[in-house]
Amino acid sequence: MTGAGAGGSDRRSGPDAARRSTRALLAAVAVSLALTAVHGAAHGWIPVPLATWQQGYAAVVLVGLPLGGATLVRLGRPATGAAVALIGGLGALAFEVLAHFVVENPDHVASVATGWTLFAGTAAFSVLGDAVLVTVAAWTLRTQPQGSSARSCSDSTT
Repeated sequence: MTGAGAGGSDRRSGPDAARRSTRALLAAVAVSLALTAVHGAAHGWIPVPLATWQQGYAAVVLVGLPLGGATLVRLGRPATGAAVALIGGLGALAFEVLAHFVVENPDHVASVATGWTLFAGTAAFSVLGDAVLVTVAAWTLRTQPQGSSARSCSDSTT
């Protein structure tokens, strides 16, 4: 049995888990954005140019949606924020895996001769950051009470 008993709280559900998950989500967004920024800097240093549509996609999906999700969490909308961050993370994960490792294009790691180690390494870490964001956002959604206006971690009194 996994429950904590009468009057107790299971560590995997309830208000404590919801607070832990929203804190973890904010951290996951920060890590994902930092890794994305480092990889973006590698694009500029090497250089590996992006098409205009790729730049727009990256700005909206890789940066905007996770930031928007984190903002919603801080504003007391953790379930909505987690959903927005999850959509951004899934979109980022698909985009970066396809562009860097699957579809042959100028953004594929095999297409980069000069600076390959930097580019491939930052691409891999950026994908890892996307995967962490997806995992934590899904966990946060799962821990939020259904049909309630759960409070964000910024409202915690502890």
